[in-house]
This record gives sequence, structure tokens and C-alpha cells, in this order.
Amino acid sequence: MTRAIRWVATAAGLRSLWLACGLVLALAPACGDSPSASAAALPDAGPEFTLESDDKLLQLQAYSAPFQPPTRGLSTVTLDITNAKTGAPQDGLVLDAVPWMPAHGHGTSVTTAVEAKAGGVYVVSRVNMFMGGKWDLRLGFSGAVTDRATLHFSIP
Repeated sequence: MTRAIRWVATAAGLRSLWLACGLVLALAPACGDSPSASAAALPDAGPEFTLESDDKLLQLQAYSAPFQPPTRGLSTVTLDITNAKTGAPQDGLVLDAVPWMPAHGHGTSVTTAVEAKAGGVYVVSRVNMFMGGKWDLRLGFSGAVTDRATLHFSIP
């Protein structure tokens, strides 16, 4: 029993390490920012969102940076994606991410960039929520699994 608990702790520790590495790499271009802004970017309170995809094939945990919850302007969203049936990290996805403001019926002129990391971690950068209000981040998944999900943000 002790060996199994140690393995679970190690697997969970590795997933946390990958998430932290993804956030650090996502923040690397912002090295000129003040230290307080960079320190505030690391999620110590856990994921901002935990949700299941539309077809219930994927489980997502989402973290935003440089602030959680995000504010106006450019943000990075790190997704920890697992297979909803097995709980295993879901690698091999092609991810399309589109910021959308439903009340106004528009998106943004800034195109998001997606980087797949190991262990089911995907980093979506250049998420531009440039004005206050309700925003969606519409996610489309293809590749190993085809599905969709939507994150809902309230930007002050």
C-alpha cells in the first residue's frame, strides 16, 4: 500500500511540475514586468476552472496568467487535459482556441498561439480579452480526440 501511495504522489508531483514549467515558459517573454506581476501569475489556489468537454470525453483544468482570474488585455491560459474515462493525461490533441465576446458578437484581431507540452498540458498564449464584460474561450479539439469546450470569463 505504501508503494502505491508513493507512486500516486510521484505522478501527481510530476503533473504539477509540468504545469508549473508551462506557466514559467508562458511568462518568459514578460521578463521585463515587475516582480509582483510575475509572482501573481503562479496559481497557488488551484485551477480557475475544472470542467468536462461538451461530449464528456475530456476533463480540463484551466489556469490563467499573468492574473487569475484574468484582467483586460493579453493572457495565457494553461490547460491540464485528461481523458475523462481513464484519467490519463491526454496528449496528441490539436487545439484551436478562439476568444469570443458573446454579448457583442465579436472576437479579437489577435490570433492565439497553442503549444502542446508533455503530460496533457497545453499552453494557449495571446488570449486577448481587450474590453470588460463576459468573454468565452472557445476550444476545439481534434487529433487523438474530437470534442469542444468553452471557458467563461468575466473581465472587469
